[in-house]
Amino acid sequence: MKRESSWFNALFRNIPIVYILACIVTSTILGMAGHDLVTQFLSRPPNTLSQSLGRYYFLATFSIHILQALAALILYELLNRHWKLKNFWIKVIAFALLLAVINENFLRRFIMEIIADHRNIDYEFLMIAVPAYITYVVVAWIIVTFNSYFKKIWSKIISLILVALCYQYLENMIHTFLLSIFQLNAGGQFTQGPYGLEVLIAIYATYLVPVTGMYLTYIWIRESFPQHGKGLLYFLLLVGVHGQLLGIFQIATSQGNIFNRIFYYGSFWWELLIVAFTIVFFIERREKNQAMLRN
Repeated sequence: MKRESSWFNALFRNIPIVYILACIVTSTILGMAGHDLVTQFLSRPPNTLSQSLGRYYFLATFSIHILQALAALILYELLNRHWKLKNFWIKVIAFALLLAVINENFLRRFIMEIIADHRNIDYEFLMIAVPAYITYVVVAWIIVTFNSYFKKIWSKIISLILVALCYQYLENMIHTFLLSIFQLNAGGQFTQGPYGLEVLIAIYATYLVPVTGMYLTYIWIRESFPQHGKGLLYFLLLVGVHGQLLGIFQIATSQGNIFNRIFYYGSFWWELLIVAFTIVFFIERREKNQAMLRN
């Protein structure tokens, strides 16, 4: 049998497109349903995060970005084992795009702020989207550069710190710089549900994008995971890459019923937990069935 030369075509070598769509759509519906059940029916617990942590607020957020940077470094290490990309800049753009997709910053975040919060389109894409995209490109460039040309442990530490600093400051710095040049009005107002039908449809439709990214990511890196516990490991990796660790501090510093606080501020965890386990279930079940047929 002729070996697949394309790393992208190899993704779909033995998987029917209908099965892929079923996995992505099911993961999207279940993941967003888990998130919406919490945010739609539970009130937002009062939160005093910045006041409670005081001068330690910076350390708390930077520690989260350190973990997010570490997760991004681990993800690239896993991807690079299976990617057959040779060109340096293709690696950078591909990894930056993947990070943006997984983090819901590839169209979804901006479209939802326009639809749900009625933000102005020009402001949203120039002042919000551009800084986010530049940040992910810089993060990807740092990770790919240090991974490609520096192999010492000190280089890993330096790249970890640089990526964490990018996550902490770069997007806001670019946003501030653009504000000094372009006098654009954000418009709109922040909304916190319950949402109308048109907004709910947009929520589910746009969530197909990050779930597709998570699906492709797992296809690429699944062979690097041990035989057991793949769902849990992939969930933890997604939480880290997504940067969804602030909820720990929000739960600790908010007020009210502890279960309400855990479910509300941990809603992104339940969403990613459902998506990760659903994707792993679909793909591993397919692989097991294929193995049985071959035998």
